[in-house]
Amino acid sequence: NNINAIIQQFGHDVNIGIVVQSLNTGKMLYQRNANVVYNTASAMKIFPAAAALNYLGADYSFITQLSTDALITHGILTGNLYLQFTGDPTLTTSDLNNLINSLTQKSVQTINGDLIIDDTILDRDNWGSGWMWDELPICYAAPATAIIIDHNCFDTNLIPARQANTVPALQFAPTFTGATITNQAITKKTEKGQCPLTLRFAGNNHYRLQGCVSPSPTPLPLQIALNDPVLAAANTLTALLKQHHIQLKGRIITGKIPGTRTLIASHHSAPLSEIITQMLKKSDNLMAGVLFKTLGANYFHTTGTWANGAAAVQAILTPTTNINFNHLTLVDGSGLSRYNLVTPMQFIKLLDYAYYKLPAKSVFYHALPIMGIDGTLKDRLNNTAYAGKIHAKTGTMASTSTLVGYVQTNHQQTLAFAILINNFTGNPETYQALEDEICKVLIQNN
Repeated sequence: NNINAIIQQFGHDVNIGIVVQSLNTGKMLYQRNANVVYNTASAMKIFPAAAALNYLGADYSFITQLSTDALITHGILTGNLYLQFTGDPTLTTSDLNNLINSLTQKSVQTINGDLIIDDTILDRDNWGSGWMWDELPICYAAPATAIIIDHNCFDTNLIPARQANTVPALQFAPTFTGATITNQAITKKTEKGQCPLTLRFAGNNHYRLQGCVSPSPTPLPLQIALNDPVLAAANTLTALLKQHHIQLKGRIITGKIPGTRTLIASHHSAPLSEIITQMLKKSDNLMAGVLFKTLGANYFHTTGTWANGAAAVQAILTPTTNINFNHLTLVDGSGLSRYNLVTPMQFIKLLDYAYYKLPAKSVFYHALPIMGIDGTLKDRLNNTAYAGKIHAKTGTMASTSTLVGYVQTNHQQTLAFAILINNFTGNPETYQALEDEICKVLIQNN
């Protein structure tokens, strides 16, 4: 078999699980460690994607609402203002500014009450079980909570000093979040691993930057995750009210919206079809995490959590896919957790269902990165005859590389495939090259 030959030629003793199925005939064309569990990395994202398209539908959107229980007379809102966040992963400061601007359009100049933020639709458990603690301040581990503004991230540039042993400059993008960084880094040449640059939480959206950066004319971009979205939202809203010259007499606090209230304005996200496309093409962890918890909230009619998100995905997909969820571990939706474990065969069952029976199946198919064309597969097998023939989800983290999806072969067949590689040292790109070689064989020989 050609796949066996490729793995043998690879020269490493590789821990790899593979299943290939013809979707034309249903026949299993190749199996290796088909029922062994592997860590999935970001390939896990196809689980919440399929469950959400099934249960919420492609047209679902996240709604952020500004409302009041008060009357507005002569520019004074006498009572409380409520802002309900629902986990819209695309919400920006600009969108919030438009909501606050709707108060200006109603001539509101004074709020004689509190501004109450309702974020109760999802819990405040920022991070999934099994996420790596040292990655939490990095943007790809941004908190998956109901409150999301500008991806719960902010950008800054670290500009190395021209002379050694001097402090590099930090160039902040303008931000309303109130985030601050204590810069204890130093510019100096060091041996690899001798003086690593580290960023650590110091509480309340405050950070400590330590370690070394080599002298260089090129700024080092840092994308930093907030660790307190509630505080960031309060700071942002304070700044926006000030910009609009609206005086808030009370406080900004968190609470629950009352049953009877008057809607002032609302912001709708793009439909789920667009969000899932971005989530899969760019492998967006925040979108996957929020979608996961949102499924829990909607399916069980309660506050969404990591745990009930997992239970919802299981409840939605078990009857339609025949996957035995007792034989896998699904923790977070994004694949960041080291606890996620899935077999190649379980991925194939999900891919088979998503190709034939999933409502909005074409949304799912076209949302996957396309080899050599876009998303996380843009630079793989590009400028070759194989470009455009594979729609698949990647997964990459230390000691893990995965690729799961569909192949359009040279003989007009459609195959579903899952390649999961675990427990290696060194560069994941070596193992991505192995996946690409297997894909070439699938395209040519089937």
